Amino acid sequence: MQRVASCFTEALTARLAATLTTKPSTSSSKAFSPYVKFAHFTANQAIFEAFETEERAHVIDLDILQGYQWPAFMQALAARPGGAPFLRITGVGSSMENVKETGRCQTKLAHSLHGPLEYHPVAEELVDLKPHMFNRRVGEALAVNSVNRLHRVPGNCLGNLLAMIRDQAPNIVTVVEQEASQDEQIDPYL
Repeated sequence: MQRVASCFTEALTARLAATLTTKPSTSSSKAFSPYVKFAHFTANQAIFEAFETEERAHVIDLDILQGYQWPAFMQALAARPGGAPFLRITGVGSSMENVKETGRCQTKLAHSLHGPLEYHPVAEELVDLKPHMFNRRVGEALAVNSVNRLHRVPGNCLGNLLAMIRDQAPNIVTVVEQEASQDEQIDPYL
């Protein structure tokens, strides 16, 4: 019984300590994960195939972060026979400053690849997105991309978000989610 109480006390202390410490930044913890790299690779391949013959392409990234997913995609488009199509990326994030900085980096990269890119920043939570924020244009092939983002949308809002995405009539929607409860800390004593 004393051993059980001791383990419980240690686990509770570890859990409380974890809530008081800051979490690593997204750029350091997720960007270099093999899981995320594989997710980006497979989503990019699917989007690339959907845009294979398109002259104008638009990607809506529902959580652009630092935009680590898009350099390899832009390089693949640039290597396409006939060159890259006109590409527009709508980057969604919660901080306009971060979303715009990501856009500056993406635009600089596209320029170095001689690929035409227009970047459109949107600083909104997913539940607050409205169709006009995407500035949808006639003649553009559309991809909507979500990597590890939809699980953070409240269940009562998810249906409306998905219906709004459907109404944009995308050529492809790529969704990557981990099958795990990310709201709980893994018990280090198990």
